[in-house]
Amino acid sequence: MIVWSIIFEIAHTKPGASEEEIQHLIDQLRISVSEAEFASLRPLADSNLRIEDLVFPTQSRDLPKSYLNFLDWSNGGDFDNGGRWISFFTTSEVREFNIGYGVLLWMPGTVAFASNGGGELYLFDMRSDPIAGEYPLLMADANALFFRDSPTVARSL
Repeated sequence: MIVWSIIFEIAHTKPGASEEEIQHLIDQLRISVSEAEFASLRPLADSNLRIEDLVFPTQSRDLPKSYLNFLDWSNGGDFDNGGRWISFFTTSEVREFNIGYGVLLWMPGTVAFASNGGGELYLFDMRSDPIAGEYPLLMADANALFFRDSPTVARSL
C-alpha cells in the first residue's frame, strides 16, 4: 500500500473516490466511443477515420493499481513533488479530457490522467505490457499530441 501523504511535498487533496466512482471510471474507459464523441473528433482527423479506430487501451488493459489506490485517497487534486506540478483529473473528468483533447486520436494506447496546469498532460503509456501492473508516464503538450515530442517522465505513478 502506498502512503500518498508522504509522496508529495505539497498536497491539495480532495475526498477519496468511492468504490462506485472508481468502478464508474473503469466502466467509462471500457465502453466504445459514442457517435457524439466521434463527431467531436471527426473534424480533427483524416477522412478515413472510423469510429472503431478510437478505443481506450483500458478496453483490454487494466488501469495501474497505484492509480486506483491514489484515487481512493484523493479523487483529483493538485500536488507538487520536486518542482513538478500535477493536477489530477477526477474520476468523472478522465473520459471527458481524453476525448476533448483528442488523446484517442493522436496518442492511441495512452490515457491522460492529469495535467501540469500549463498545457501539458500526464499520460499512462499503455502500448506495451505493464511491468508489475504499472505503466510508464509520458508528458505531452496538450496542443500537439505526438509520441516523438512526449518524453517518459517516470517508470510508474
